[in-house]
Amino acid sequence: MNPVAIFDLISFLAALTSLIILFAFWKRVLPPVAKFFLVGFFVLIGFHGLSNTLEWSGITTILDPFEDYLEMLEPLFLGFFLYVFLRETADQALRESESKYRTLYSSMNEGLAFHEIIYDKSGEPIDYRILDVNPAYETILGIKKEEAMGAKATELYGIHEAPYLKIYSNVSSTGESTSFETFFEPMARYFKISVFSAGEGKFATFFKDITERKRAEEEIKQKTEDIALINSLNSAINRGESVQEIINLLSNETKRIFSSLGATIYFLSKDKDYLVLQNLALPQAVLKRIERIIGAKIPEVKIRLKNEKLYSQVICSKKPRLFNDRESIERLMADCTENNMLKKIVPKVHKLLGIRSVAAIPLVSEDDVLGLMDISRKEPFAESDLQRLQIISEQATTIFKRKSAEEELTKYHEHLEEMVKERTAELEKSQRDLINIVEDLNKATDKLKDANEQLQDLDRLKSMFIASMSHELRTPLNSIIGFTTIILQDMVGEITEEQRKQLIMVKNSANHLLSLINDIIDISKIEADKLELNIKKLDVPTLVKEVKDSFSVATEEKGLKISLTLPKKLAVESDERRVKQVLVNLINNAIKFTNEGKIEIRVAKKDKEVEISVEDTGIGIKENDIGKLFKAFSQIFVEGQPRQEGTGLGLYLSKKIIALLGGGIKAESKFGKGSAFTFMLPLSYREVKK
Repeated sequence: MNPVAIFDLISFLAALTSLIILFAFWKRVLPPVAKFFLVGFFVLIGFHGLSNTLEWSGITTILDPFEDYLEMLEPLFLGFFLYVFLRETADQALRESESKYRTLYSSMNEGLAFHEIIYDKSGEPIDYRILDVNPAYETILGIKKEEAMGAKATELYGIHEAPYLKIYSNVSSTGESTSFETFFEPMARYFKISVFSAGEGKFATFFKDITERKRAEEEIKQKTEDIALINSLNSAINRGESVQEIINLLSNETKRIFSSLGATIYFLSKDKDYLVLQNLALPQAVLKRIERIIGAKIPEVKIRLKNEKLYSQVICSKKPRLFNDRESIERLMADCTENNMLKKIVPKVHKLLGIRSVAAIPLVSEDDVLGLMDISRKEPFAESDLQRLQIISEQATTIFKRKSAEEELTKYHEHLEEMVKERTAELEKSQRDLINIVEDLNKATDKLKDANEQLQDLDRLKSMFIASMSHELRTPLNSIIGFTTIILQDMVGEITEEQRKQLIMVKNSANHLLSLINDIIDISKIEADKLELNIKKLDVPTLVKEVKDSFSVATEEKGLKISLTLPKKLAVESDERRVKQVLVNLINNAIKFTNEGKIEIRVAKKDKEVEISVEDTGIGIKENDIGKLFKAFSQIFVEGQPRQEGTGLGLYLSKKIIALLGGGIKAESKFGKGSAFTFMLPLSYREVKK
């Protein structure tokens, strides 16, 4: 037989065998479309092989004319089979993957939800819609899938703003995932939430309820804080802090731990009729506001214990009590003071602070009530808070009693020690007094001797100081005055008006300082009885005219008139320089304190004296200030008038000089009308001194 015929026969048999196998596994192997093309392919191969086999045997069949067409259909059927097979295989894998995902999606313990951001017209996120949720979502939140699907977050959770919208929109827009823990108020539970981007404007959240874990953590934290507070109170005792310091520590720490507005502590009075406030646990701003309203410091707060008062009921029951209703809190506020002014203010304080819950905890130890602790805050207290506060108060009461006993014992010891010290001190004092009498006598003798030596030393130092001042201070000042005078006279060249103005100020200041130094030196010399006088015959009218003429510029600048009333001739025996010094000082004062009007200088002979007076129409001097005029460094200040320059030495020095010359000086004045200063000199100095 021809090998080709054998091959065709084998092809026919193989195709027939394949068909038999295919039909045996018809339901399990291939999808329907793939089966169709595969069967067609094998049928074509079988017919093709059978036809060729018969042809080699000399048998003609009805398929012979179609043999070429059948050969063309074979690759076509095979290609379609492969395409359908591969596609169906991929779809099958996808269906299996989706089935696994659905199984995981449905069986996972964490809640899963897909969302879509809702934007306003400006593109800002305002809400989000729930697209799909898994069964765990329903279990954890208690919200049915049908209720959640398509609902807005604000509507679903019954709140005004979509929860965590800012975080979710950020994840959706940036693609960066995040996770966080939060307390969700609408459900009063803690959640851990992981957020992933699910495409533009979409996001997915995985979440689980961590409320139990958070509560356990909070319980551990609370116990740690309570233990730390009790330890800090014990440490305060060991450090020797006072009861008041421990009260403040307890109040501040309790306020911090329980996030309260205040923690106030009261102690029972000795007669147990009152609760006495130990600390004002209010913010400083509130305390100042209360004091401003009542116009005084907050008085001592005492609560009289009566049966109808809530505080009294807590003390009697020796059990803590919560007040979470407005009526009870207002009753507590009204009971906390018997001061009528405070009674009106307390409700305002309650409203200002927003107090919504008060815990009253009696301070009890071994069935003995020491007082009461009052803690207030905006959020209601829980029963667990009350239990914690009771434990803290019991420990604090024990500490207070221990500290109070220690302080009483310390006071008793101190009292005994003080009594012993007093008795010992009395004996020692008597002994010291006897010794001191003898020592004082010895010291008095030594002091007299030392004082005498010191006076001699001071006299020598004073003389040295006067000599030094006379030379060291006046010499440079005279140089300054001389040089400024030369410059002002353009002797070294022309100067500007500004320079001239400044130099005049320098010269005037130097003259003022020189005058001050001269006054001090003169006073020192007078007091040391070392002022030398040059006594000679003087023509008083001539002297007065010279002094008057020296003030012509000063009087013109102020618009004042200065007049003289003089005898034609009057001689006196005195020191010309010192008489001029006194007259200059009086005229200078008259000009200084006279703003308008005139100044009049009068000279007259009276018996064996000459009187020289300077009268002005100035501001005058009050009667009670006249006695201050001739005191050293005394200046008279008149309200409404500018303070005048000067040292207050002028009149004091004038009085000293006139006294040395054998005369006297006096002042007369009417406030607002003017003053008159008069000094008298003896006609003969030598006769007076005799």
